[in-house]
Amino acid sequence: MKRNFVLVALLLLVQYVGAVANTEKGVVKGAVYEIVNQQKVGLAFVNVYIEGTSFGAVSDMNGNFQLPLAPGTYDLVFSSIGYRVVKQPIDVSDQGVVDVEATLEIAGEELDAVLVVGVANRETEQMLLVDQKKSSVAQQSVGAKELSRKAVSNVMDGVAKVTGISKANAGNITVRGLGDRYNATTLNGLPIASPNPDTKMVPLDLFPTTIVKNIGVQKVFMSSEYADFSGGNIDIKTKDFVSKPFLDLSLSVGGNSNVTFKDIYLGDTEGNRWSGFGVEKRELPEDVKDNSSRYPTYTQDPFNTSFDVDKYKAIPSLSLGVSGGKTWDLHHQKKLGVLFSVKYGNDFSYQNGRSVNLDNSGNPFSDFNYDQYAYETMFSGLGSINFAFNNQNKIYYNMLMIHRTQDQFRQDVGYDSENNDVLSNTSLFRAHQLMNHQLMGDHQLNDQLALNWKGSYSIAKSSEPDRKNNVYQVQDDGTYTLFSLNQQETMRYFGDMNETDYSGAVELSYMLKDQEEEKVGEIKAGVDAVNKDRDFSSYKYYYNVKQVDDIPVDPNHSSSIINDQAFADGDISLQNGTLPRDAYDAGMYVVAGYINFMYHVNEKFLFDIGVRAEKSNQYVNYYTDAGIPKKSVIDGLDLFPTLNLKFSPNEKSNWRLGLSRTITRPDFIEMAPFQYRESYGGTTVRGNADIQNGYNYNFDLKWELFPNRGELVSFGVYGKYLDNPIERTQFYSAGVGETFQNADKGVAAGAEFEIKKRVKDFTFGLNASYIYTQVYLPKNGTYTQDKRALQGASPYLINADISYPIKFGDEKELRLNGIYNVYGKRIYSVGVNGAGDIYQMPLNTLDFLAQLKLNKKFSMEFSAKNLLNPNVEFQQDLLNENSEKVGVKTTNSYPLGVNFSFGIKYHF
Repeated sequence: MKRNFVLVALLLLVQYVGAVANTEKGVVKGAVYEIVNQQKVGLAFVNVYIEGTSFGAVSDMNGNFQLPLAPGTYDLVFSSIGYRVVKQPIDVSDQGVVDVEATLEIAGEELDAVLVVGVANRETEQMLLVDQKKSSVAQQSVGAKELSRKAVSNVMDGVAKVTGISKANAGNITVRGLGDRYNATTLNGLPIASPNPDTKMVPLDLFPTTIVKNIGVQKVFMSSEYADFSGGNIDIKTKDFVSKPFLDLSLSVGGNSNVTFKDIYLGDTEGNRWSGFGVEKRELPEDVKDNSSRYPTYTQDPFNTSFDVDKYKAIPSLSLGVSGGKTWDLHHQKKLGVLFSVKYGNDFSYQNGRSVNLDNSGNPFSDFNYDQYAYETMFSGLGSINFAFNNQNKIYYNMLMIHRTQDQFRQDVGYDSENNDVLSNTSLFRAHQLMNHQLMGDHQLNDQLALNWKGSYSIAKSSEPDRKNNVYQVQDDGTYTLFSLNQQETMRYFGDMNETDYSGAVELSYMLKDQEEEKVGEIKAGVDAVNKDRDFSSYKYYYNVKQVDDIPVDPNHSSSIINDQAFADGDISLQNGTLPRDAYDAGMYVVAGYINFMYHVNEKFLFDIGVRAEKSNQYVNYYTDAGIPKKSVIDGLDLFPTLNLKFSPNEKSNWRLGLSRTITRPDFIEMAPFQYRESYGGTTVRGNADIQNGYNYNFDLKWELFPNRGELVSFGVYGKYLDNPIERTQFYSAGVGETFQNADKGVAAGAEFEIKKRVKDFTFGLNASYIYTQVYLPKNGTYTQDKRALQGASPYLINADISYPIKFGDEKELRLNGIYNVYGKRIYSVGVNGAGDIYQMPLNTLDFLAQLKLNKKFSMEFSAKNLLNPNVEFQQDLLNENSEKVGVKTTNSYPLGVNFSFGIKYHF
């Protein structure tokens, strides 16, 4: 808000000065306040302007303002969203100074019809709370200022601070106990492709907070949104117009107590691994891809890398960022705004743990100790060009690019399901890329009619080039030889996914007014559509090493026997293990129309009712295990009604009720019977071509109290009935596998509490959730239990934070922040065939952050995260023949380490 207000005010001031250049001026100086705890507190971002004109100023962070005026008598208007308008007459003399003071009160539901000189700054916590208070439906948002205060580096960490949300795997979240398939991600209100083939949601840790204006969390369905969510819709809004030119440079270094300055191991690679680019050098050679022979003949190893493992020293991580922007005032209310943000970072990690798979008697059938090393890079770039024809017509273009890589090596030592003592090495590299273009327009056709449109094009790519597995037999004398039991232990895998998304939306809204020309309601109608196309292919190559499997070898330097000479001598040969079932293509379209009616019955009661119709078609083309082509299709036309009621008994509180019906569509990978296993002895994941849509019936009741500016107390309860929900389940077939099935029904219910409070200079935040989930499974199936909690649902979540600023003079400030989080025990993997469920145990985290502002240009930051450093632990229930719990056994446990970072930022 501040940036936009200041820019517009300055531009108008320049025009005014030119018009009265020969006139002597006076000055109006003053301050704007609000009452907090019976004390006056300066109120920022208040519009101060001359009635009947657009000439004015905006109050600064302390509520102060200054306005040059020619001699005369004026009516001075003070206006801020969420506050009652105040008007004061003033008399300005020649070169005189007029002191003015005004105190604003929080407004009720009505918004006075005034000319606002600027746009609200929706990066601040205060303004987002005002939006939350005045919204016709329940919503929550996290702004850029709060993300900065809590040292949040990506969107996933940001939304994990919101009530009812916890982190899950692969950069995803669980909302109210509902995992990936029940949630959705949008960018500026438009769907966006996921570069991870394993998830429906875009991994939220791909989005750095440097590009974020605010993050909206919508847990209550509205008819203007796609209906494919029941947990939450996460809308990432990127930055746009800036109030004044800026250029920011940032640099930070960091480390982790588990790995920094210690040895790490990574697989042999082609090209420069440290930049994160050059993925093409790792890809499958074209001549190998084109050779479809089952047993191709090679006189040398046709691949560019060996199975060797290299040792490095983990140096501190590095993050570099630059961002800037400017807005030009052209003429006749025209504005051109440009903004960019570029960030690069890298990081090392290490994990040491134990992985155990238990049979249905609770006995280990495989048991491995492992060491896992990883090096990650992240590059993001945002470009934005925005043009305002006037205050009523604006267009926006955004371009977002994200490139993320993970280079990982894992070594497992133990015994497999056939009781073989083995050592397994897995080297893998993943690259996720996203390119998104958006074009949007906002048009106020008259004082009641508005038209908004938007379009998006996304390209998402995921590559897993040259994943290498090799397994060694541990001999009695402690030496290692290549393991060749079924000729598939020494192998390479190449996988590629390409997905394109097109989406568009048009909405027409009409404001309803009463006889006094005050807004009393709104009618919205719109159409939108999205189309997705995905191609996935993979290739597998197995090494026949039977003729050299008795030669002792160093597991980290197997090139001593797996080399070109061994190929030339015929001691090693290659088998093309690629089958038709290792590829699939998929697509989906949704075409929708909706209408929504919002109406203020009176000053205290509002209802918002809507209905949405979606025509959808989703398909997957695949091959069966026998190589027969098949097509799985889910097609339908569905109606999704929604009703939201709001009652405001006074100016500071709201009661809200929300009712809706939504849908859960399976992800492509859940429909495609493609089989994937990451490492030897690991879990095999396979889709289910017979899976169907699930439907959700949602209920929300919430009470909100806004005691003072920037403060909130809220309590809510919710319930969801899940019809035909989709669940991830285990199966046993030559090892442990997982697939996806429809359960009969399920329920999710809970209570949420949140408080944000300021006491003197302290700022406190606390939110807590109680979550109950139950899913009812088909009888006589492979499930061990016929009912249980939803996978990934914790029964409780708690987030707390405290912030305290220490000022040194006018510019210097040290802000200290503490952040705590805990989530309860949750199901990690569902048991079948008599085996118990595997649970991830409760985890407590504590972070500390210190931010030092030396002056208006230079600041520093220090953070220490995960100070408690607890073990991430997984336990499996042990059951008797009646499926009754008789004990537990730990199946995996590892510490995450403590993360430290120090950064500097310079603002030009």
